Amino acid sequence: YLFAKLPYDALKDFVPVTQLVSFPQVVVTSPKQNFKTVPELIAAAKAQPDKLAHASSGAGSTSHLVMELIKADAGIKLTHVGYRGGAPAMQAVMAGDVQAGVEGLPSLVGQIKAGAIVPLAVTSLKRSPQLPDVPSAAEAGYPALVVQPWFGFGAPAGTPPALVQKMHAALVK
Repeated sequence: YLFAKLPYDALKDFVPVTQLVSFPQVVVTSPKQNFKTVPELIAAAKAQPDKLAHASSGAGSTSHLVMELIKADAGIKLTHVGYRGGAPAMQAVMAGDVQAGVEGLPSLVGQIKAGAIVPLAVTSLKRSPQLPDVPSAAEAGYPALVVQPWFGFGAPAGTPPALVQKMHAALVK
């Protein structure tokens, strides 16, 4: 959906082997900000149109697209600031250079528990066991904001089924 033309057809050129991991994203802000919930972020953006910015790990990244969903759903404007990866984007959030950001849960747990970054919501149906005090997107008032990227393992189309099953078993183990 992000590219007009790809050199492959993901549905025809690959056979799925297994899903490896899935995790929610976390909408975050700096402790320096005056908002601590998604509704408060949205209210701040509505009160200051075109004044707030959000960081992402780059244009078209999951972190960018999640914030675009929030913006479209809430009818707000935030300036997108793309960085070369999640770490520099989250450094900008922690420093208060931007007012919000989104990144994958695994890379944020340490900063959240240390108080360096404030979680507003996780983009899953339910609260995350790693962050039990952080509301889910639905609890924050945004049930359409369920985004859990997943990473999987595929093989070229035509790979013998016995080999696909063997790879699947090894990866699951």
